[in-house]
Amino acid sequence: MEADKVLEQNFKKKVPQMLFEEKKRATNKLYKKGKVPAEDVDEDGNHWPTVQALVSAKPKDFSITKEGWRLLCEHWSTPEFRKKSLNGKRNRLAGGDTVYQCDGS
Repeated sequence: MEADKVLEQNFKKKVPQMLFEEKKRATNKLYKKGKVPAEDVDEDGNHWPTVQALVSAKPKDFSITKEGWRLLCEHWSTPEFRKKSLNGKRNRLAGGDTVYQCDGS
């Protein structure tokens, strides 16, 4: 029972981090060499790659189906996720060069 609890805690931390890294790789691929993909602009003027642009940048070595990747891209393009993303970015930049850890030991 304790092992299941530890495993679940690890998954809760590591899976979102892995997905963040894959999204970052796809976004970097889209903006590589100064290219700007098709973008959505939210009400605050923030620019986001469109769902279609993200789908087209699926990392070849990321072992998920095309349908699974498309669903992730749709999730990353929701207003709720984008708000969470901006809050995380703001929090990471809050201390300048200082990195604040907000979860775990």
